[in-house]
Amino acid sequence: KYDSWADFSAGNSLIETEELSREDAEKFRLDAYREFYMRPSFIIKTAFKMRGFKDARRIVRGARSIVERMSYFREEMKSDKVR
Repeated sequence: KYDSWADFSAGNSLIETEELSREDAEKFRLDAYREFYMRPSFIIKTAFKMRGFKDARRIVRGARSIVERMSYFREEMKSDKVR
């Protein structure tokens, strides 16, 4: 079922059932990231927690990381469909 260690990278879901394919699990995971971190309430609460430049820098780095992770997963899913 698995060909190499690359099959266990962050972009590959190891979850698969008779009803849920690995691709669907990845899509649901990506949707969950987006739905959780992009909620207006989450963004507003996070913004109000900022107390200074260090907090703002930390939050911006975290937001960038989340966006990059979502982009990475999206690209991995596209490249898996091409293979």
